[in-house]
Amino acid sequence: MGKIKVWVAIEALAAKKEIVEEALKSHVGRIQKERNIEIVKETFQDALKVEQPPQGVSEAYSQVVEIEFKIDSLRNLLNFVVIYGPSALEILDPAKLEVSASDAQDMLNSISALIHRYASMGVGGVVISAK
Repeated sequence: MGKIKVWVAIEALAAKKEIVEEALKSHVGRIQKERNIEIVKETFQDALKVEQPPQGVSEAYSQVVEIEFKIDSLRNLLNFVVIYGPSALEILDPAKLEVSASDAQDMLNSISALIHRYASMGVGGVVISAK
């Protein structure tokens, strides 16, 4: 399979404009260093004051970066999503992806391990009911 062309939007939120700008710039810097990602284009939007900040926060700023990139596999795209947490994602090309049962199994096991890791930290997980 050839490279997968992807568009993502990543949003950051912080109490100060400078902090959100620096945090998002740093986050994108880590993406740029990934050896299996070829960035085609990145566009930083202006950091904006949030009209209704989260409860308990008096003032907050939000900033979005849109990134187009090419990545070598669906498995690495899944890892990108888990590690970098985009707010939105669109696969631009190819129109159809095929995945082997082995690769699908590996990806699903990665997701399952992530869910269990969060559950063990007390920040979420799957609730199982006897009913």
